Amino acid sequence: MGIDKATQILLDWAENPCPATFPYAVAVQAVRRRGKHFIGAQVLAAFDQARRSLTRQAHDDAALLGKFLDVVLDKYDGSYNYLSYTGLPLLEHERPALSDTADIALSRHVHDATVCALIGDALRFELECLAGEDSYLSEMRPDAELLERRMRFALRSLEPSLRRLGFGAVAEDLPIARSAERVIRFCSRQALAHRPFVLEISMLPVYVVHDEHLFLRILQTLDATFVSVSGLLRCALRASDEQPMRAVEYVAAGNGLLQEGLKHFLTLSTMQKESFSTFREFTTGASAIQSVNYKIMESLCRNPDAERLDSLAYSSVPGLQQQLRSGAMSLDEKLGELRARGDLPAQVLAALEAVMASLAETMTRWRHSHYGIAKKYLGEGSGTGYTEGTPYLKMVKDLPVFTALSASPSTAGAAGRP
Repeated sequence: MGIDKATQILLDWAENPCPATFPYAVAVQAVRRRGKHFIGAQVLAAFDQARRSLTRQAHDDAALLGKFLDVVLDKYDGSYNYLSYTGLPLLEHERPALSDTADIALSRHVHDATVCALIGDALRFELECLAGEDSYLSEMRPDAELLERRMRFALRSLEPSLRRLGFGAVAEDLPIARSAERVIRFCSRQALAHRPFVLEISMLPVYVVHDEHLFLRILQTLDATFVSVSGLLRCALRASDEQPMRAVEYVAAGNGLLQEGLKHFLTLSTMQKESFSTFREFTTGASAIQSVNYKIMESLCRNPDAERLDSLAYSSVPGLQQQLRSGAMSLDEKLGELRARGDLPAQVLAALEAVMASLAETMTRWRHSHYGIAKKYLGEGSGTGYTEGTPYLKMVKDLPVFTALSASPSTAGAAGRP
């Protein structure tokens, strides 16, 4: 059997491995030809040869290429998981890192630009399908009615970010395709947004079903939201001792972004059940309960109980599991400290309790939404990562986000409302 063109190009590059000249377009096309689950043995070997020839240098081109090759070769390596399936290392590579004292407006801007880039690309993909263009995800393409409904939900999910970025309201009187075109153009011009190149290399579906594009972009968007909220909660913890009202502002900002993120579940609910069932067969080992960014956000609210920390949900993210076992400050513990200190004005303490109670309600709504959509697409069966799937989500959806709140008469019962 002869060597195909993509294999030869990768092998030729490995002879003179300069990161700046890596043939990304050829590599991405080779993955997408049949889906990552079905990459041919010759091509996989060529990818592996390319990776072994790469010197992991400190400069950006080499670092990004190393992450890309690790993502492509995750099944080959036996390291396939949620992070590699979603390509998050590639997206997070260029997301600006913010400090624990970051300005709220800057945090929101980075979040908005990121979300607009991801959902804007999802809109672009659906719009091309609506126009009848060919696609590498050629199977089970939705009809026009479903595509338009999907784009309408996606546009609504972007409205808060678009408003803050200066776009204004999404026009209701234009055809959905025209509205989508305007939003896509605006999203692509935002400072700090993901570059088209990074969006392209982070879309590596396991198969060739149309709806997997939406599934991946929504998962990436939700994780981007968890990163944003976690950053704001860290800022709140940092500010709580010296500037407790500033901590209230940070928690409120994080809660607002998480509330907005709930809208993405409506867009995801337009995924065709039969489509999900088809590509899900090849996602085994990449369950969403492995999302380390969600667990970071959750643990910044309250450290998980010992039983849950020892469960599969946390053993799937061993780095975070070990960190939490070593002890890490959470808002729940911080509230207890501030109460014990006894020097906070009553109105400041009440404001912190109130905003934490609101965040708890939003977190619980998020868990219920996750459970609801999992039940729709998985039924009561197992998950995609050797997990208990829907039964697990049902078990944890009403766990208390905070326990310290129950000690306050003013917020008792607020935390954990569905």
